[in-house]
Amino acid sequence: MDNLPGVAYRCANDDGWTVFHISAYIEEMLGYSPDLFYVSSVSKRPMCFQDLILPEDMHDVKFCVDQNLALRQGFRIEYRMLHADGRIIWVQEIGRGVFNDDGDLLFLDGFIWDVTELHLAREALLQTNQILRTEQKRLEDTSRMVLLGHWEAWLTTGELWWSDVIYDIFGLDKEVTTPSVDLFFSFVHPEDIPLLRASEARAIETGIHDVEHRIIRADGQIRWVREFAETRFNSDGTPFKLVGTVQDISDRKHSESIKQEFISTISHELRTPLTAIAGALGLLKGGIYSDMPVEMRQLLEMASRNADQLSILINDLLDIEALAQGTLTFKYSQVDLQQLLPEVIASHQVTAAQRGILIDLQMTAAGSLWLDPVRFRQIISNLLSNAIKFSPDSGVVTVSMHEHKGDVVIQVEDQGPGVPVEFQPFLFQRFSQADGSDKRSSGGMGLGLFISRNLAQEMYGSIGYDPDHRSGACFWVKWPLHSQVVSRLPEKSTGRTLDGA
Repeated sequence: MDNLPGVAYRCANDDGWTVFHISAYIEEMLGYSPDLFYVSSVSKRPMCFQDLILPEDMHDVKFCVDQNLALRQGFRIEYRMLHADGRIIWVQEIGRGVFNDDGDLLFLDGFIWDVTELHLAREALLQTNQILRTEQKRLEDTSRMVLLGHWEAWLTTGELWWSDVIYDIFGLDKEVTTPSVDLFFSFVHPEDIPLLRASEARAIETGIHDVEHRIIRADGQIRWVREFAETRFNSDGTPFKLVGTVQDISDRKHSESIKQEFISTISHELRTPLTAIAGALGLLKGGIYSDMPVEMRQLLEMASRNADQLSILINDLLDIEALAQGTLTFKYSQVDLQQLLPEVIASHQVTAAQRGILIDLQMTAAGSLWLDPVRFRQIISNLLSNAIKFSPDSGVVTVSMHEHKGDVVIQVEDQGPGVPVEFQPFLFQRFSQADGSDKRSSGGMGLGLFISRNLAQEMYGSIGYDPDHRSGACFWVKWPLHSQVVSRLPEKSTGRTLDGA
């Protein structure tokens, strides 16, 4: 009995459960010598179980024992006991009453073992499950708020699992609807099915399914959704399942449509009168300009500069509209950057000279690229304008062109304050400005970098900001060398025109 990993006992059913016998393991489990539980010359009152049970648990233990003894059945209970060093030990106990032939209770026999580690593990598991349930509830609530549903589609069987939110997105009754791939496609707008099929086919090769399309809900409403999913592959590389999300983006699409309509209307309504104003100012400057008083010439120059600035803003808005509609055209030709880049810089020399700013051009690469020269000029002009705008008076703007890892790289550096770290992630977003207040010192609508990024990407290049530059701001734009670009042009020709094609 002493070899068992627990305490075997026999005790009386009195108030303290006086011990008749207790195994030696009590010393290993609770730190008390078995001798302390028996009458001896050392101990006038022997220890009993009541001395070991945590007072807060005593009521529950006595109730469990008494109730089961009354029914003449065994009992099992978990409670806490006090170790000799003051620690609390969780134990489990099984026991039963031993009765004589007349039905009188003689004593209790039982076994107690340490379950502290098991109890703590169970409590940790319960706590983890509670946290998981809370997070799941939070995720479900958030998904419902943003109309974001989760799904899994098995490619071989056509089976489909939906989360509850997707039933809401499609206007379906969960109780009477069995999801399937065929059911899903029955709600896709017929004009968008080829788009969806093409995205799914790409997902088999790339592992990513990302597409926006329309659905026709059960109640007839046409809604926009975005699907994003990843492909799951078997060990042999065979795709077997798509796991992803679908989100109702109808409100976003509606907002974009309203904003685009507003931009289109405003830009076109302003462009006609602005052309007339610019023309009139040009006639004045070309005619009686020299005969005007100094004050009037200053006002005329100010009006001309403001008209030019407004014209740039309107052109930016029109470019934004064309980019959104996919109608911006590109006329490609072989461009010698050794010639074009100095021309772009020359067009900014007057503006820079008015504030004593020097534009330093450094070219170490003979760049010959297949580009749209007008769009190239637009990108570099945006970067130069920003550099001049944020440079201190009498500062230096450095423009360099060099070759790096098969790319032609153009950098525009200034000596201004640089871009705040917290704003850098938003640099190339639409209407993005580090100072968004109505008191900012620099003009503009925050469209130049957004447009430049899109133009560079449309011409197979990229644009970025160097956050590790030693001082000021440093923007770069790069393109692959001429031969590489030409080989890739057929892959992306939509929305572009090629000279001579």
